[in-house]
Amino acid sequence: IKWPETKLRPFRCSHDVYEQKLIGLSVQGKNISGLRERVNITMKLTKDINETYKPSCQFFNFTTRHYGADGCNTLWTRGQKHLTCSCDHLTYFAVLVVPVSTSPKDQEI
Repeated sequence: IKWPETKLRPFRCSHDVYEQKLIGLSVQGKNISGLRERVNITMKLTKDINETYKPSCQFFNFTTRHYGADGCNTLWTRGQKHLTCSCDHLTYFAVLVVPVSTSPKDQEI
């Protein structure tokens, strides 16, 4: 398994990519998906995340050139200095900083 950490090239994304980094996990020449035992990647958070945003573990699809969260769970509680991406496939992962969804009642307030 490769574990390269690379700086993100300028891909189009509607959200900020935390520290502009992708983390890659792959087996050379193989498409690994639908794993019964999830792969957990824990990353240290070095910058605070604004209260109106939250981190979201997502993978980069090189075919569509978009990020997606399918098959990935973000394990994080506000205030923690680390987060874990728990995914059922191998690829290139990033942590996107996305707006926190609010309830209609909170939006009205």
